[in-house]
Amino acid sequence: VNPQLIVASVSPFGQTGPKANWPASDLTALASSVALMLTGDDDRPPVRLAVPQSFFHASGDAAAGALIAHFARLQDGEGQHVDASAQASSMMATQSFVLSPAWGDIPLSRTSGGVKLGPILLRFVHEAADGYVSVTFLFGTALGPFTQRLMDQMFEEGFVDEATRSKNWLNYVDLLLSGQEPIPELLRCVDAIGAWCKAHTKQELFQLSLQKQLLIVPVATTEEVVHSPQLEAREFWQDVTHHGPERTVKYAGPFAKFSESPISFRLPPPHIGEHNDEVYGALGLDETMRQGLFAEGVI
Repeated sequence: VNPQLIVASVSPFGQTGPKANWPASDLTALASSVALMLTGDDDRPPVRLAVPQSFFHASGDAAAGALIAHFARLQDGEGQHVDASAQASSMMATQSFVLSPAWGDIPLSRTSGGVKLGPILLRFVHEAADGYVSVTFLFGTALGPFTQRLMDQMFEEGFVDEATRSKNWLNYVDLLLSGQEPIPELLRCVDAIGAWCKAHTKQELFQLSLQKQLLIVPVATTEEVVHSPQLEAREFWQDVTHHGPERTVKYAGPFAKFSESPISFRLPPPHIGEHNDEVYGALGLDETMRQGLFAEGVI
């Protein structure tokens, strides 16, 4: 083997260790990484992530590892084997939350529709007049200005008073920790946000978010995703014709639009055995051999 080769491997549990040869899926890799401890309601079992993630994390780590190995090879001329585990990569993707108890931080827990600040649950998902919206209500130099603009808007509409509007939203966490601002007062503000949201439709709140620079997005239903103006403008949804029986099915299209090399979907998912002749023919099996294998139930 050429000692200068760099080989990157992506597997569920790595090339060595007690689970190296275990069969796995995205779900089991995520579950074993403890990442699912962060998904779902805190009073119910965890739920899987909406889309496959674990092998994407591992692939990114493998690519980064290969580049690092290449840099090292430029120095010493030696290749390396980069071993990326979906389990380990997903664990790192929790941003070290799985290690919280080890260094005395708040133990890992999951919350749905908000975040926990110590014993305080800050609700982010609120009911609107026609569904639900997510409202980011946080503090500090990065997010406090958004909260200030939110309170300005709520004050204009009569949902909070001047005292609430004028709170120090940038330094609000310190006020809570010092006891200057009691927790019930924070929860009162959250309830006021809920009342304000319920007085508006999702689209009204979204337009206010765009106009006033707020952090509010609608919680979309499946039908709303299918008819999203943004996705329609991107020509995201693609109609693909299925055969036997013939029908047209709407598919999620290219994840990005490239001017030089556009991605196109031309064929529907194959039926079982639909392309046997092309595949086995390319492998050197002639018609007689294929028919023999078919008669014996091999294919």
